[in-house]
Amino acid sequence: MRLPQNLSEVTIDKYIKAIDIIEKEDIELGIMLRLLNLFTGKSIEQLVEYPLAELDKNYQHIAKVLNEKPKFQKTFFLDGKEYGFIPNLEQMKSGEYIDLTNNLGKDILASMAVMYRPITRKFKDVYDIEKYKGTDDKEIFKNAPISVYLGAQVFFWNLTNDLLKLMPQFLEQELTEEQKADLEKNGVGLSQLSELVENIDLHPLTS
Repeated sequence: MRLPQNLSEVTIDKYIKAIDIIEKEDIELGIMLRLLNLFTGKSIEQLVEYPLAELDKNYQHIAKVLNEKPKFQKTFFLDGKEYGFIPNLEQMKSGEYIDLTNNLGKDILASMAVMYRPITRKFKDVYDIEKYKGTDDKEIFKNAPISVYLGAQVFFWNLTNDLLKLMPQFLEQELTEEQKADLEKNGVGLSQLSELVENIDLHPLTS
């Protein structure tokens, strides 16, 4: 059986379907067969002809892949086009910010449409992306690697943790310039993160 070797080989579309199977199927054998059907393309009728030990081995492999913790990717390619993460979150427009806080951790495709857009200009690691046009075209991200989205979630989670550690000082206006620089070195401001803390759902197995 041809199986994905890591999350970069799993599309967002398949990941969403996999989580739906896991959440709705009560019988483990049913979960195993449906996940193998999803990731191998083999029918249930074909799969039941395989030895149970082989099915279980492949099922455990899929489970391991789905639970990987990918690294944050600033850029990636989709259908021959390079997409980039918002270069500076401190300069987000209100529409972007509202859509991001409303969708991050809840709607994977909509979140991707806010966070990643086609790169219009690039020099080494510095780049510009297209202006934000909303999430109506979010379906184009169905074939993007789920590793990109999950890596971005971890990115926000780490920044949120840093903010929570410094929040008492921040509220008392005692935050040092060095601490501010640590939080904002990735282009993220405290004003944005303080509200993300309240809105973000960081559970990785959401659609």
